[in-house]
Amino acid sequence: MDNTKLLREKLELTQEGFARLIGVSLRTVSRWEQGVSKPDTHLKERLDSLHNLVDRLKTILEPREITRLITTPQTELKGYAPIELTNSAFAVESLRTWVEQECSAKSRALTQTSQG
Repeated sequence: MDNTKLLREKLELTQEGFARLIGVSLRTVSRWEQGVSKPDTHLKERLDSLHNLVDRLKTILEPREITRLITTPQTELKGYAPIELTNSAFAVESLRTWVEQECSAKSRALTQTSQG
């Protein structure tokens, strides 16, 4: 299965919703999924970063929660939405650190809830 389609399906988005999320046209997403074309190198790297982010977050969140989280500006990320940071190779490490902190916090909250 095409990696773009797999990522889109993990987020439970339509092609149109996915196109909007990553800033490309619906036609572009459709062509990728049909194998007619492929993302350029920069966009491929961005999609790979997004895929890694989603894979980590899906261990603690539902797909709709992930989409909302990655599109909402975060104070810990200097007001950027996580999806915006996938544009910059320099920001990826900050993004990884933030994701790990989010996952740890959610995990602690779940543990406290189950014990309480």
